[in-house]
Amino acid sequence: MRCLRVGLVASLAAVLGFAIQAGAAPLDLKQVSAEAQWIGHVDFDAVRASTVVKKAVDKAKERHKDAEQHLAMVRGMIGMDPTTDLHGITLYGTQLGKPSGVAIVHAKVDQKRLLGLAQALPNRETTKYGQYEISSWTRNRGKHSHTLSVAFPREDLLVVASGVEQLTKALDVLDGKAAGTGGDAPLAGNVPPGTTVLFRVAGIAGANLDCCKSPVVKQAEAFRFVTGEHEGQSFFRARVTMTNSEIAGQLNQVVEGGHALAKLHGGNESETKLVNGLREHVEGNSLTVLWSASAGDVWNVIEQHAKHFEEMRAKMRQRMGQRGETGRHRGGPRGQRGRGEAPAKKAANPEEDF
Repeated sequence: MRCLRVGLVASLAAVLGFAIQAGAAPLDLKQVSAEAQWIGHVDFDAVRASTVVKKAVDKAKERHKDAEQHLAMVRGMIGMDPTTDLHGITLYGTQLGKPSGVAIVHAKVDQKRLLGLAQALPNRETTKYGQYEISSWTRNRGKHSHTLSVAFPREDLLVVASGVEQLTKALDVLDGKAAGTGGDAPLAGNVPPGTTVLFRVAGIAGANLDCCKSPVVKQAEAFRFVTGEHEGQSFFRARVTMTNSEIAGQLNQVVEGGHALAKLHGGNESETKLVNGLREHVEGNSLTVLWSASAGDVWNVIEQHAKHFEEMRAKMRQRMGQRGETGRHRGGPRGQRGRGEAPAKKAANPEEDF
């Protein structure tokens, strides 16, 4: 029972942990092609403003005194400070199940330095598209080849795509020559204030997803989630639209069951607040899950679990050390072992000790 509750709380914390590691300026759907079938976005400015992230960064600086030195090396290498100059990343693709897409990076970068570093890569080609110069690199892997194309439409904007054709289409959207996502499009919708990470995908059931055989995924029409922090409240919102209401109801029962069991377990005050912040409901074919809690309570739980895991690691290291010592001394030196004595067991390999 405790494992269930810890798992739910850890899952909520993990969502915020992802936001810590990812990062973009607010999402502008006009920059995303109307043909997109999925969108991913990270707002680094919002991430840096997050209470949870600020505390995590301060904690990391305490534990890693040489972090500033490493950051200085990164600044010198790429000509950009990722802690201040990187504002946002928007990712999207027009096909599901294909290793292709577009990345729009909002950042203040030294374009000449980046291109200078990239020139060392093999198979570089340049292409002119209107006022833009596109640099491309192709890598062959057996029967397959993958092309990466890059352009700088503005001083603070870098666009990367899977090939020249996708990149030129992305540039047309940015220039207003092709339609962006808006109105009642499947991927359109409100972007809540304080959003740090957002993901939306549509047309799942009709896509050829060779990489995923899950029957649940094959019966999903669309999925979206958003997480972030606004006015001291951390939040997570998700909605999955299934092919019929019966499946949506069954998924809701799963969520309700886990939520109810976690509530029954009890726990400390911060954990209880996080669990109580979860709400779910079904409307037609869609299941919506909403969660919110004080950012202070979220950080308390993260610290509690970090301390718990560190204690577990220390105990594991101690047990491994004791086991190794026992293995080394068992039976004494090889030459002094009795004639009928069994050979000493080899010290356990921690990676094989299961």
